[in-house]
Amino acid sequence: MRLTVFWQRMADHFGAGYADTFARDHVMTELGGRTVNEALDAGWEARDVWRAVCASMDAELTELCRVVARYDGYYCPHHR
Repeated sequence: MRLTVFWQRMADHFGAGYADTFARDHVMTELGGRTVNEALDAGWEARDVWRAVCASMDAELTELCRVVARYDGYYCPHHR
């Protein structure tokens, strides 16, 4: 996944303003205790970071995450 696609998905999912805040401030165990920005800077693939974002959002995931999960061939545990 290209970074431009990743950031568009983040903006679509969280809203443009909050996507940046989430990526900068939200530390996720799925990323080894890193934020999205730290994981990307450390060389993680954008697709793997997106999967981690989806997995970390165990409350309300949107239809966007569901569609992306199907498109990427990734089974999202929140959308059985």
